[in-house]
Amino acid sequence: MSNTFRRDEPTCDFQYEISQEELESFLAMERLYLYNRAMPCGANALKCRLAAWGVKNVPSARTISRILDKQGLTHARTGHYVEDRR
Repeated sequence: MSNTFRRDEPTCDFQYEISQEELESFLAMERLYLYNRAMPCGANALKCRLAAWGVKNVPSARTISRILDKQGLTHARTGHYVEDRR
């Protein structure tokens, strides 16, 4: 994978911190954005996106995977389904 960004990837000259709640919201929205465009949307891709957006203290890929799993956003899923509650 090259170090160049795609056109739709943001680049920032500054960094900022976000709360855990903001992080989880960002990961959910960004994962769905990438998924709907048939782009890589796994933990490593999201980790790169966080860094590109200028987020300080980007979590590890494993932590991002746990957050996605908690939100039901793994294995080509787009959230929790009614069938999951049975």
